[in-house]
Amino acid sequence: MIHPTAQIAPGVTVPESSVIWAFANIGRGVTIGENVSVGAMTEIGDYSQIGKGTRIGKGCFLPKRSQVGRYVFIGPHVTCTDDKYPDVCKAHYQPRPPVIEDLASIGAAATILPGITVGKNSRVGAGAVVTHDVPADRTVVGVPARP
Repeated sequence: MIHPTAQIAPGVTVPESSVIWAFANIGRGVTIGENVSVGAMTEIGDYSQIGKGTRIGKGCFLPKRSQVGRYVFIGPHVTCTDDKYPDVCKAHYQPRPPVIEDLASIGAAATILPGITVGKNSRVGAGAVVTHDVPADRTVVGVPARP
């Protein structure tokens, strides 16, 4: 099901088993697996990959070339970033999108800083600010996020 207000770039294929909710924006070259749910008002940047069985909550932001594994949970209003030194005047930047590995879970309103890997089967608490990679099977919480 694709809500009529969702904007999906030409050429992006959404499997019949997946759901794209109202006002979601799916960029060019995005790959979406089977049984994926993309929440209302979520933006998925160009050339990102979303694995099978993943759930992305309302109002999330995933920058260009984000890598999201299989059976990942991303709570509402999670923000992932890709620019370590944002500056509106610079002509070029070195994008560092997130990598979120299989079976990871990210709580509501967490922020993932540029270039972070959230390891397999790890957990990020709601509202956490993740400044360092999260190893597999680890839980982090707080600002900044710590085990």
